[in-house]
Amino acid sequence: MPNLPAPYVSPWKEFARNLRALWADLGLRGRELWRRNGEGDLPIPGFWPDGLAAWFWPAVVALVLATMVSAGVVIKGSSRQQASPPPPPPVAIRELPAPDPIPVEEPEVILPEPEPTPPPLRIDPLLELFLDGSAPEDLLLAAQPDAVNNRLLLRLAESWWELTDARRQELAQAWQDRSTDQGYGALRLLDRDDQLIGRSAQVGSGMILFNTPAPA
Repeated sequence: MPNLPAPYVSPWKEFARNLRALWADLGLRGRELWRRNGEGDLPIPGFWPDGLAAWFWPAVVALVLATMVSAGVVIKGSSRQQASPPPPPPVAIRELPAPDPIPVEEPEVILPEPEPTPPPLRIDPLLELFLDGSAPEDLLLAAQPDAVNNRLLLRLAESWWELTDARRQELAQAWQDRSTDQGYGALRLLDRDDQLIGRSAQVGSGMILFNTPAPA
């Protein structure tokens, strides 16, 4: 029989077929090891307990995997630290001095001159008749007519008691004469508390003065 050329077989197909065979062989060997490990047929060190023989090699495999994972994490972290550039040095910020404030000229305010205080207004025309300058200033406080008894009431300040007896008698007589000229039949002198300190005589003429306020 003549030698015919062999049919072409793709090397990639052969590689895939060999991979499948290799994977199947690894699976068989792995199941065999798992079976032998479960039966305690695999060699173990002398310090390992016989009752835990099935756990020795799984523990070794888990320890190796954990060591590999930890080493990978450490290597990856160190590579990141080396790859990241160092932070730039801090830049010193120089503070500029604040500019001097520009003075603002305030307008000059011219206040009007205060007007002179007007003299106090007198609202009691009857009192004005007795303020002729003969008595000390602010001695007479009020002049009140009593039409029912036909008499005039003069209210005096505390300075009344600072005068001498003769001066008080002189002023009281002058006020009585003036009240008589105004048509009043009697005159009474009162202090701030409406206490009687002098009155015209009921018999005869003249003024009767008290050294202390008489009870009302």
